[in-house]
Amino acid sequence: MSQVARLARDLAGAGAAMEEVSDDVLDEAAAQVQAEAKRDAPVLTGELQGSIWIRKGKTFRRVGSSTRQGVFQEFGTSRHPPQPWLFANGERGGDTIAEALLEKADRL
Repeated sequence: MSQVARLARDLAGAGAAMEEVSDDVLDEAAAQVQAEAKRDAPVLTGELQGSIWIRKGKTFRRVGSSTRQGVFQEFGTSRHPPQPWLFANGERGGDTIAEALLEKADRL
């Protein structure tokens, strides 16, 4: 029975450690997505670049823009072609999160 108790204790500790690791991984990935989105954002006035934010939740990070022009730049309009700056970076960020979580889980 002592082995079962030790295993339960180890799993409980790993869960807490994994929660902390995942929080760090999400923060790093969000910062990377934000930096790449700012790099890729079209610049005329700098308003779009300056409006790119990160919102933090318990199990997620959201990167976006507080300007309407962000949507128009990403998807284009009837007069202007799209100039993608966010979604491709977000997809790469998701891949980064998955890889980092798997790597760090193996170390626990």
